[in-house]
Amino acid sequence: MTKVNDDAMVAVYRSDAEAAQVRAKEVAEAAQARANWVAEHAKCQSRRETLKEIHARGFDLTAEIENAKELEAEARVLAFPDDDDSGSMSGFESGEGLESEDASPGED
Repeated sequence: MTKVNDDAMVAVYRSDAEAAQVRAKEVAEAAQARANWVAEHAKCQSRRETLKEIHARGFDLTAEIENAKELEAEARVLAFPDDDDSGSMSGFESGEGLESEDASPGED
């Protein structure tokens, strides 16, 4: 009879230990996710504050921003060539792509 009770107690303890491990893992993952979002928020906040300081000093970064956008677009095409095709199709469907395509060859 003691063997049965001992086996039952061991089973209960194992079940509790497994549940505790699962819960600890969930808590750790949630904490890590929160830490990542806090770090991301801090980066965004720092960037915003830096841009405000630059703007407050009277610097006009419009040209630099446009250049960065162009470089980003070029890098996107090189990194994700398949996305360019789907983006072109959506532009043609809306009618935007037709006008820009017609204007581009004439300018060259």
